Amino acid sequence: MLTNIRENVSKTFSHLTTVINNHVTATCDSANKITKRDENRGKPWTSNWDFYATCFCHAFTMKHFLVFPKFMFHHWAFLVVFLVSYFVDLFIFTLPIFFIQGFLGQFSSSGFISAYRAAPIAKGLGYVILILNVITSSYYSVNAAVPLIFFLSSFNTVLPWTTCNNGWNTIDCKDDPPKLHPVALNYYFTGKTLASTEFFYKAIAQEDTEGWQISWRIFLSTTFVWILIGILVMKGVNIISKYLRYATIITFIIMLIIFLRILCLPGTIRTFERIILPKESLSKMSSSLLPYSTNTIITSSSSSASSKSMTSSSLSSSTTQSNTPITIVNLFITWVYAAAPATFALGPGWGSIVTMASFNNFNEKLKKLTYKVCFGHMLIIIITGMSTFLVRRYLAEYYDFFYKLGGVNQLDYVYTAFPYFFGKLEVSQLWSLLFYAMLFLAEFSSCIIQIFAVITALFDEHESIRVKRKEIVITLLLALYFSALVFATNRGFLMFALRYSIEGIIQMSICLLELMAIVWIYGRMRFQRDVFFMLGLNFKTWKFFSIRFITPLGIILVLSYYIIVACIDVFDNKQVLNPASLITFKLIPFFIFIPGYIVIKLFPFNDDRTAKEKIKELLYPTDWFPAEPEICQKYIEEYGAPETPEPSDIVDLEPQIKMTQIGNGDLSQLRRISADVDICIEFDI
Repeated sequence: MLTNIRENVSKTFSHLTTVINNHVTATCDSANKITKRDENRGKPWTSNWDFYATCFCHAFTMKHFLVFPKFMFHHWAFLVVFLVSYFVDLFIFTLPIFFIQGFLGQFSSSGFISAYRAAPIAKGLGYVILILNVITSSYYSVNAAVPLIFFLSSFNTVLPWTTCNNGWNTIDCKDDPPKLHPVALNYYFTGKTLASTEFFYKAIAQEDTEGWQISWRIFLSTTFVWILIGILVMKGVNIISKYLRYATIITFIIMLIIFLRILCLPGTIRTFERIILPKESLSKMSSSLLPYSTNTIITSSSSSASSKSMTSSSLSSSTTQSNTPITIVNLFITWVYAAAPATFALGPGWGSIVTMASFNNFNEKLKKLTYKVCFGHMLIIIITGMSTFLVRRYLAEYYDFFYKLGGVNQLDYVYTAFPYFFGKLEVSQLWSLLFYAMLFLAEFSSCIIQIFAVITALFDEHESIRVKRKEIVITLLLALYFSALVFATNRGFLMFALRYSIEGIIQMSICLLELMAIVWIYGRMRFQRDVFFMLGLNFKTWKFFSIRFITPLGIILVLSYYIIVACIDVFDNKQVLNPASLITFKLIPFFIFIPGYIVIKLFPFNDDRTAKEKIKELLYPTDWFPAEPEICQKYIEEYGAPETPEPSDIVDLEPQIKMTQIGNGDLSQLRRISADVDICIEFDI
């Protein structure tokens, strides 16, 4: 009896092996059809430096020249709190989100739409990211166009923003801020008559013109930017990777040169002494700690004998509007605000990480890349923030130039205070050239990454449009270019008064939804299994649970803060553009594409499947495979196909494996063999 059972088991498993091999081959063929890579998407990165370069580009953005100094300027205690908060946020937000998005791209070798095969119900989120990238790309190119204007203007013998002898200057123009007596320190000079400010607002933005008027400087600069974008995008990923590699290296070198020059400014040592050994009371801080205050002011203190003898405490107090005590609320705001550079720097909500990681080799050490990129970002942000802080102190102490960060245009400090600063240095043209070349390379690189991510995601997801790749890319670029021209007008350019709180709401919402999809729908076991298969890394369960519970909680807190700030902006009468309209406009894709994709999957045409089967397809990663055929076959051989075997295969096996009795020893052996082939067999014992 036992001998017959063993013979039947041997025959059964011989047949099982044949069926499984055929099933693995068929499954791989099906997977290759589903996840067929775009042959024209480009080869993987030639080295890790290409991936580093694409990720570091976001760290040089202009907004990071404004975040860090807000806290350094007030008190060393808040500087320490900010640094500690940033470090904590790095582990709560940046590292988990970066690793998960890098994993999605590297495992699937797909853009940010196809990568959501891991959690099909969230695939509509990929289309949300696509639409938001397209909307953002239409105006983000102006961030590269304006530094280009300053760069080209720096070739003049006399920098145009250092004098009032230009055609755009008013009769009230002043080369330097006015001198005021100390008793008048509460007087706020709006700065509209300063030479550097008039160059930005009148020569470039042309804010005084009525109606919709083209700013020819922005128009020509934007056109040049889009020509360069078109050339690089049409050349493909290999040329883009080379450009980003060298652009990042050049940008970093220029940043270090400028930082070393700033460190050599008079009073730098005294400035650090004020941070480390402050004379003012530890119980006071500036109300301008709130990052989105609405007034841009340039105030001036006296240069008289009494003002020149001001102590460091009076200098500090002169730059603030009011003092509030250090409280838990203020420390919480500091922690929340530290999340801005910790998250914005990497652009995790915009799909760039997923796309760039998709060009990594499948077994690339993603954990090491994650730590290097994130800590590299922290170093860059500290250097850029320290640069702004030292420049601000230098201008305040030596030129009576005080500027409140976070004004009508969030970036106008870079366009008004820094030009004024470079105009006071020796060889001012050289320093201006270097600084705005750095900003242009950084912002232009961000544009390239953003648009390239959109194009990659489109062609990775939709195989049918690949035959018309060139026509579609050209049409997309032309559409984005003409939409960008709206922001080359006087009114369009002033739309950059938009608060970063709006971007914070969008980005935090995307990260939260994406995180929920991975940790709850894709699940812990699949995530740990696939990370181990790809990296040979045992992802600890406690780490996963911290990502499942702690990271979303932190994101919700930061998201709540951004919503509160945005609501404050809605009631701010000095807004150029009501944030409520922009928030509504940017949230529309969330309410269209996420539920829309689910509805399309639940109610498709000519589909006889039951509702249960359709829901299961949305909640189960049935087509989640590595894209490379060899790796895909190894994956399925090792872990089995995600989908349920076809009914015909099961019917063929049923008569041969049905048993009434089996000994304990044989049952354990059978279970062990069945586990090896990754097939579940029910026994009637």
